[in-house]
Amino acid sequence: MEECFPEATDRGLQFGDGHFTTVRVRAGQLCLWPQHLNRLLTAQAQLLMPNFDPEQLSTAACNRAQQIGEGVLKVIVTRGDSTQGYGYSDDISSHIYLNGKALQLPAPTPLNLFKAELTLSIQPLLAGIKTLNRLEQVLLSQEQQRRQCQLWVADHDQQIYGGVQANLFWRVNGRWHTPQISGAGVNGIARQQLLSSGLMGEVEVAEFPCQHLAEAEQAFLCNCVRGIQPIAQLDGRALEVLDYKDWELCLNQ
Repeated sequence: MEECFPEATDRGLQFGDGHFTTVRVRAGQLCLWPQHLNRLLTAQAQLLMPNFDPEQLSTAACNRAQQIGEGVLKVIVTRGDSTQGYGYSDDISSHIYLNGKALQLPAPTPLNLFKAELTLSIQPLLAGIKTLNRLEQVLLSQEQQRRQCQLWVADHDQQIYGGVQANLFWRVNGRWHTPQISGAGVNGIARQQLLSSGLMGEVEVAEFPCQHLAEAEQAFLCNCVRGIQPIAQLDGRALEVLDYKDWELCLNQ
């Protein structure tokens, strides 16, 4: 495991050729580590990257979490080094970097969300995984700073995507909905946990046009670092805000 900066020949630095996951650390323990490890292994296979030793990574990550105490641990995997442009040799080996940070995250407060001007490109081969190439999210973060508000995002076909750094759920006529991760977006760990928990009842997972949010009664964003963030207003329209604390229990395992 690497704690230092990558070399200039690292393909993650050159091309964003890699993927990552960010793990919440509580009391020196990695929250939902099996799910994060599965995310890394899935991305490794989807990107046709060389295998790494999951047991060795788990040991290193657990040791790093004990040093952090309370905070986050980012695990970054790159394809490795190359000097051949976009091509690479058959014997290339992956690099793994652990970047930990101790911090106390504030309690979530209800958000006011507005639609982003920027739309996301569609690439089914990359949908679902958390690749290192996050330039669209960087641009969205710049838009949030410029507009001084939190944003929800659509893809190029005007289908609902989610938040800038989180997945989106909303309730219409008593039933919860969330976008299908097929053309763009990340299949977040918190999203996976909530869908598998059964706490929300039967959730409709599909492609939804942007106007579907105009019918929302309640909504929230979620990721495994910040947890569940309820939405108080959506495009200037007030929503009912629920207490999601019971649901968050499944995100702290």
